Amino acid sequence: MRIGDLKKTIGLLDDVLSTSKPWTARKITGIFNKNPQRYEQMTESGMFDLMKKGELSEDVFRNIDDNLYFTENFLSDINRVYRGKPLVLEVPEGTRLENLRYLIDEGEAGFLNGKLYAIQNGKAVELQLSKEKFEALFPFMERFKTAQGEVGDCWLVSSIDNFMSNPTQRVELYKLFRQDGNDILIKYPNGKNELRFINGEPFDDGGRLCSGAKGIRMLEQSFIFHRAKAYTKHAAETDVIARLEENPKLIWKLHNGLQAEFSDAVYGHDRLDWAGWKEFFKDEFVNTLRYQLTTRRSQRRTTEELRRWAEKDKPYLVAYSCDLPRDMKFREGIVNPDYDLFAPHAYSLQDYNAEQQLAILSNPHHTEVLIEAPLEVLEEYGSFMHFGNKLKCK
Repeated sequence: MRIGDLKKTIGLLDDVLSTSKPWTARKITGIFNKNPQRYEQMTESGMFDLMKKGELSEDVFRNIDDNLYFTENFLSDINRVYRGKPLVLEVPEGTRLENLRYLIDEGEAGFLNGKLYAIQNGKAVELQLSKEKFEALFPFMERFKTAQGEVGDCWLVSSIDNFMSNPTQRVELYKLFRQDGNDILIKYPNGKNELRFINGEPFDDGGRLCSGAKGIRMLEQSFIFHRAKAYTKHAAETDVIARLEENPKLIWKLHNGLQAEFSDAVYGHDRLDWAGWKEFFKDEFVNTLRYQLTTRRSQRRTTEELRRWAEKDKPYLVAYSCDLPRDMKFREGIVNPDYDLFAPHAYSLQDYNAEQQLAILSNPHHTEVLIEAPLEVLEEYGSFMHFGNKLKCK
């Protein structure tokens, strides 16, 4: 960093610290001292300027710690807010559909000739939502800031987060939504009914389910019915909110599961047993009957698989499972506070640094935060599993 830039950075730091709460100041100072690169990313995003203007709450630092930093997706959204960039780009009329990919980033949305499109694998995919409804369902920052609720469905929340974190696969979630007037419906490819949310609002569950963007909450709530096959009989649709108000215990149908259950449903395969997944979840790296990229006994193989996965621009979704220590008796608890590791608990793999052998994880407790953990540490507690396929636009 040049001397002038350093002075500017330190000056901005002083301004932020002088107006911040003590706990926020300590966290920001810690990041500045320990990881200047991460601090610089935060500065460049414009988050400190937004804080000074009162447009961003310092509560965003609540989950940051020595080894926990903001994800690139979250910082990117902050930067777009700072620069006044729209969530959905309004494209000039007459623009050719095949040219949208030059105007809109992968996984992002644009509005052209009265229709909403998202870019997936470089192609424009039409979404069945209005521009306004899309912005209400997946607003800036909230779309990447999910927090798991009381129900033990880390497997589901981390899987949804994994989709959202991957620009190409994110669009697969958007394609599940359809707008009908002011209502929102979700339909899994092999689902019996459409799942309706009246007035485009999710069920108010009192904190048992996740918090965050409305669209993310709807995905979690709709999956209750898909997983439990609790569709309304002899009907074309299921009113999610009405059914949950009648029987709030349905929420607990999400307790315990596997991440691949959700991805399986999104892709329309719905084989909720390992025998059924056998053929579908083979990938080009691993030719075994198991779907783990590693076991604790094969770290060399793990490093090779993760390196190749990262080099190929993360074409698959990969989960990390922090396993249960014998003395915890199936109650989730923290097993390594330095790296935010809880067990039994599911995480999504965001990236991998092959040079330093660092795995970049996201915890469904707070998905706007990433964890940089040495592979050798993660190997002590659990394993990685591939559960997504490489998408091809049809």
